[in-house]
Amino acid sequence: QMRNQLLTVCMQLSAAPEGAGGFCAVPGSHKSNFPVPPSLADLADEALASCVVQPALQPGDCLLFSEATLHGTLPWTAAHQRRTVIYRFAPAGSAYGRGYLPSWPES
Repeated sequence: QMRNQLLTVCMQLSAAPEGAGGFCAVPGSHKSNFPVPPSLADLADEALASCVVQPALQPGDCLLFSEATLHGTLPWTAAHQRRTVIYRFAPAGSAYGRGYLPSWPES
């Protein structure tokens, strides 16, 4: 039985060809129970960087992933602007994302 608390759906509005940057992920990382190596954050380690996948997406493509998946964004190199609509789903009892306040709370 699949159990997932947080789901993200990305609807692509502009092309994100292979090598253009944008969304990237480490496939299968949602199943791991290990801390993320710091050298993966900046792709400094070639062996680790080879695990990162940037899918080629066309306008209208829909990308679904668990928030448990190690994911991020590669530098955008295409000539056009990157455009994506992001929907996030979470159980009613869970807070998702940042708290939106008109100003920073007083300490």
